Amino acid sequence: MCDEDVCMKDLVSIIVPVFNREKTLERLFSSFKRLDYFPLEIIFVDNGSSDSSWSLCEDFQAATSSVDFQIKLIKEDVRGASRARNAGLAIANGTYVSFFDSDDEMSPDFISSMVNALKADACAEVVIAKSRMVFENGLSKVRAGWINATVADHILTSMVSTQSFVCRRDFLNRIGGWNDQLAVWVDYELGVRILLYAKRIVWIDRVFHRIHQHSESITGTSYSARSMAILKALGVITEILYMNAHANHISNLRALHLRERIISGQFIREGDRETSEKVDQMACAIEVGKFTSFWGGFLRWYVSIGGRGAWRMAVSII
Repeated sequence: MCDEDVCMKDLVSIIVPVFNREKTLERLFSSFKRLDYFPLEIIFVDNGSSDSSWSLCEDFQAATSSVDFQIKLIKEDVRGASRARNAGLAIANGTYVSFFDSDDEMSPDFISSMVNALKADACAEVVIAKSRMVFENGLSKVRAGWINATVADHILTSMVSTQSFVCRRDFLNRIGGWNDQLAVWVDYELGVRILLYAKRIVWIDRVFHRIHQHSESITGTSYSARSMAILKALGVITEILYMNAHANHISNLRALHLRERIISGQFIREGDRETSEKVDQMACAIEVGKFTSFWGGFLRWYVSIGGRGAWRMAVSII
């Protein structure tokens, strides 16, 4: 079924990596059925599931796929969410692409709102909004973020997340897609590149989705359990910033220094002093001046004793 209005709209590809999500896929499917934008191309990338995830996706495809609601299934045997997202991106046909996780719920008007915002600005390559995180205890909070955020803002707050943006497919391919060499903080690293390289970004001051946070979620919870992967991600981001010096270069480096001191404090809080020292050495290798270095040391201590909201202090410092 494809009327004239639908056919004139740009195709949007939604790419979803799937790994052993048989318990949450029905919730995701239900949210997709409520979307109010067409045409859509939903690409599920099975990343080596050993449960019934693949067959559930096949059932959803058989029951739901149509001309303006295309469901595609592919497999990517090499593990890693970024590897799976890039595999989906490689076969995507949409003018715009969106990425989602298989244990979350997409808001019905998310795609339509984001596409409308992109179309309102012919030069825009990316549109970014906010999302709501839901925790296992039932509580929820809106992910930090504000309009016209800078690279430094994102470094301190991680406001560009996997589910918070829609972009032109050609733009994402141009900046290299997802870094599949990283095991964690891949949207954090991609957010830095998006904010550095996009010619124009549109920000929507709205909250979308229900992003479920739990021990098995892609984002994870403990720093110490992912210490080496976090060190690698921070190293990659440092290289990106030094390779892309511009008018805000100093502010970006100050932000990274403060974020790394905060992370160092978190490792102390979790009892991992060895990794804390490694992160602190990375931070202190960035030349930011005595003022920023002093406050970085304070934030490290503050977080190590259980202090909260350190990123808010850091924002005011840079």
